[in-house]
Amino acid sequence: MSTIIGNIFIPILVAFIYFIMSFYIKKIQPLRVLIIGEKTYSYAFWIFFSFGLFLIGRPIQILCGNHPAPLIISNIREFIMIAFLAPCVLLTILNQFFFDQEHHFTNSKRFIFSIFAFCILLGIFFIYVNITSIAGSREVFKYNILNLEIIGFDGNWFFGGHKNFKYLFIIRLISPIFIMLISGILIFYKAFTYPANSIYQNLPKKFFLLGFSILIFIIFLLATGLLAYFNKSQTQWYYLGGLLSGILGFISVYIPPKNFVIKNDVKNNI
Repeated sequence: MSTIIGNIFIPILVAFIYFIMSFYIKKIQPLRVLIIGEKTYSYAFWIFFSFGLFLIGRPIQILCGNHPAPLIISNIREFIMIAFLAPCVLLTILNQFFFDQEHHFTNSKRFIFSIFAFCILLGIFFIYVNITSIAGSREVFKYNILNLEIIGFDGNWFFGGHKNFKYLFIIRLISPIFIMLISGILIFYKAFTYPANSIYQNLPKKFFLLGFSILIFIIFLLATGLLAYFNKSQTQWYYLGGLLSGILGFISVYIPPKNFVIKNDVKNNI
């Protein structure tokens, strides 16, 4: 039963929370864009929404049938994480890092294209290695509920597969982990160096929360990857890390840059 809870119910629950948070970010976006900028909230929306898609893909991957269906869904999920979510995190942080500068390099279309192009290439390479590393699929659970047989399958990367698994780990180490690590370092630096006498007195708090959000996600994702690589087994611990990270990130986005804005937000949200 723990297998079905960890692979079906928990991902659905966490995905549902992420979808709610993403649409709430969309709702409060018009109230905050004048200070932080429209792009920051647009990227934040896509971070929460795309991670919700990544999560909801897990039960689909398990319940969609035998090989190659789990592999196809796995490739889609990993591509979302590597090629879309990670660059969105970096661009969100860069927009917050330079929010008080009218013109900066992160606004250039060439820079944005370069970041996404690099991550998309990583995502494509991941898909290729993923396909060549798998040895079919295996049954992960089987239940009979009300005379209805429910069978869960997942990719067989460890038992007879595992040929190029180290390359999958290296790609994930670059994106999303290394890209998010850079993002976390930048936002912590901004939090520590932001002027204490600024009229936007809540910004250091927002930056710290965002930094810890990224740090927690990195720790859980890296721990999951290391356990998978060395123990040849899959764990779903990053769902817990994703939930904690998402809550902190959402609080960071929700907190207004200035205290007096809270009254306006409450008034507009009633």
